[in-house]
Amino acid sequence: AADDLGERYAVPPVVQGAVIAAAGSSFPELASTVVAVYQYDAFELGLGAVLGSAVYNILVIPSVSALSDRGTLSANRDLVYKEAQFYLLSLATLLLVLSLAVIYVPVADTANALDGRLTPGLALLLVGLYGLYIFIQYADAVEYVPEVPVPDVGGRPWLTLLASLALVVVGAELLVRAAVGF
Repeated sequence: AADDLGERYAVPPVVQGAVIAAAGSSFPELASTVVAVYQYDAFELGLGAVLGSAVYNILVIPSVSALSDRGTLSANRDLVYKEAQFYLLSLATLLLVLSLAVIYVPVADTANALDGRLTPGLALLLVGLYGLYIFIQYADAVEYVPEVPVPDVGGRPWLTLLASLALVVVGAELLVRAAVGF
């Protein structure tokens, strides 16, 4: 569905991967975190899944891809100067937001002295940074001219995407239930 949507809207490959495919592949983390928070009151379980997945994605996937490929994997200027730097900025911002939560909004009734509350204002800082990232990607997409004509793929990719996301939500609930039970 991500490939078809990327082709339909003539999105450059780096933007297609960074936004469309990334949102689809990160949706399980989003769904499991939301389920963990609202159904099981376990934010740390969801945040742990997000951070663990990010570490796995950034270290293992490129390594295994490079080791399994017969040729070379290329890293262009967009990947190094835009994507990787924004990833580092995102990590630094997350560290800052979590630190601010612990320092300025501590939760005193817990046994752990490093508990804090993530306020809506702090959460909006993270969402705002993602909005900036989407804007930067949009600016790149506006200038992109595809090499081949854009095919008409119809509405099927949207249906496939929605059905897939619904299945992910069901799977996330089962995963979180198992993790909480474990």
